[in-house]
Amino acid sequence: AVLRWRLPPQVGSVLTVELASDLEVPWPCLIRVDSDRRNLPVSRLLTADRLASGSLTLADTGERLAAQDSQFDLFLVYGFLGFQHILPLGLDHVLFVLGLFFIGGGARQLALLVSCFTVAHSLTLALATFRVVDLPADLVEPLIAASIVYIGLEKLLTTEHSATRRQRVRYGVVFGFGLLHGLGFARVLGEVGLPDGEFVLALLAFNVGVELGQLLVLLLALLVFGAFRHRAWYASCIATPGAIVVAGIGLYWLGQRTVG
Repeated sequence: AVLRWRLPPQVGSVLTVELASDLEVPWPCLIRVDSDRRNLPVSRLLTADRLASGSLTLADTGERLAAQDSQFDLFLVYGFLGFQHILPLGLDHVLFVLGLFFIGGGARQLALLVSCFTVAHSLTLALATFRVVDLPADLVEPLIAASIVYIGLEKLLTTEHSATRRQRVRYGVVFGFGLLHGLGFARVLGEVGLPDGEFVLALLAFNVGVELGQLLVLLLALLVFGAFRHRAWYASCIATPGAIVVAGIGLYWLGQRTVG
């Protein structure tokens, strides 16, 4: 559930948000405050035992009030937000990870590919969250869809003779696509906001949640298909059709996000 309020411009530089005790909301509740006098929105975590946010500054004063939230609670909430953006809300990111899985290779190669992806999206997530990089969603979302198309086609275009050569450039390609996906993650985190005084903790927790979601996707793929990866028919009956599905969905999204 999302509730929104718009405050009059006469509000001073400090605001306190307090929920009525009889208001029925799912706990914990995340309060976000936007102000045209702030560079970044600010968020606070409210619980059934703490209904007031404490002082929230509405302007960038150069000084940050320490967040009153429990660091453990913050880590859990922002970690859950990151995990949730993979499962169940991040189907585009799930398909990209599955595309990496269907490309194949040993466990070490797969781990390195996913690590490249993680490092890249963590980098742009941080840069975009702090407005160092700012690209419009109309550009980022089609490019994310295009990355899914590419990673699906990668399996179809790879032959035994070209596998080694492609492997050399694949890490760079996946890193580049990870930069794009990080911008997508930043849009989600930007909609939530960051708690005053705990920017780094919230950003770290969100990244941890995203990474756990990705690892769970890989684990599920291994549980479902892992036993068949060394069978002679695995490539033609599972990996190739899976890559076709990944590329096909990505192509559909590319057209939808470009035209729509």
